[in-house]
Amino acid sequence: MQRHAPTLALLCVLAAPALAPAQGLLPFLTTADGAISARFDGARCADSVRLIFNGRSAESFRNGPDTARLMNNVTFLLRQQCPTLVRVTARGMADSKIVYSGLAEAATNWEVVELGSGSGSGLLSGPGTAAAPTSGPSARDLFGRDAAFVAAPKVLEWSRTTPNFCVRHDPKDNSCAALNQVQPQGADGSVRINAQYKLDATGALAELVYPAQNKAGFFCGNPNDAKVEVTGGKLSAAGRADMQSLLLERVQAAGTEVCTGYAGASPQSLTSESFNSAGVSQAQRTPVMLVSQRPALRLDR
Repeated sequence: MQRHAPTLALLCVLAAPALAPAQGLLPFLTTADGAISARFDGARCADSVRLIFNGRSAESFRNGPDTARLMNNVTFLLRQQCPTLVRVTARGMADSKIVYSGLAEAATNWEVVELGSGSGSGLLSGPGTAAAPTSGPSARDLFGRDAAFVAAPKVLEWSRTTPNFCVRHDPKDNSCAALNQVQPQGADGSVRINAQYKLDATGALAELVYPAQNKAGFFCGNPNDAKVEVTGGKLSAAGRADMQSLLLERVQAAGTEVCTGYAGASPQSLTSESFNSAGVSQAQRTPVMLVSQRPALRLDR
């Protein structure tokens, strides 16, 4: 991502130079429409400054460029005000869920490393979209009853010859917003799910690995069993560790179980949807294409 001077239309609120503890809840910056506000999560000037981006709703984070621009602008202003600054981290929150993870540091020449709400599937699919029903079938139940539902064993059979799960394939450049693989681990139907995401333009990648079981045709895993590793790019060791922590916190906030199901007529025309332990959908259905050759990952906000 290229760094730019702040866009004046976006810089709607600027905190005063001296910030008393009680003022930590006041916005430092907001997007032009006020849909996302940036607030300090701790000291406003230190080697590492933490921020929280609060969105009115999950939809506020769907326009990734706006979030990326806010991160750029926050970093630009903090660098002017805080000479000791070496790193900025941000968590994007909506409906009490983490939907955005961002970091910028001196080691990368302040290029933003981030994972937005539009790239995820499975454990990083985002916040729930509705409350659990008090009676009747859950969203997960209804997904499993869909005539197009493809149970886990069939998905595994298809993956033997087409092992790459390309999330939101773009035919223009044959790229994917995320790239998953589901690897059988035993006769009991257990699998290991490996998901990769591109974090910046310099080659930083996030890899999420977690075990899952076949439950009623869904791949179900416990977010607390997940491991996250950030590799590549220009991040410092400390920056890499901070980004891993941001992503792991986001994964584990999903609860004790996330189940992902697939529907479609063929390996090249699938959709996936993930559900929490109450059967509540975690995000809208996501297009997935199973392919034999590994496509390129794209930075998709």
